[in-house]
Amino acid sequence: MVKLAFDTQVEGLNFTQNATVYIRYKDSCAARVGKDVDRIAIVRRSFDELTGRFTVEGQSSPAPEKDTKDSEFAV
Repeated sequence: MVKLAFDTQVEGLNFTQNATVYIRYKDSCAARVGKDVDRIAIVRRSFDELTGRFTVEGQSSPAPEKDTKDSEFAV
């Protein structure tokens, strides 16, 4: 992992039930085949009080270019 950030204040949601995690990492497997190695994963955890179920959703994509100044994860 290169960087990790938590967002627990999404629209006043409770951290014990809902959170978003942003992870910046280097993908060593992709590097071996010449693909992007600097990546960002976003994982969202939420709890539905009515059903009592947790949901985890995630996605991964290439990190923004290093000269991007708007991104929190820019190097």
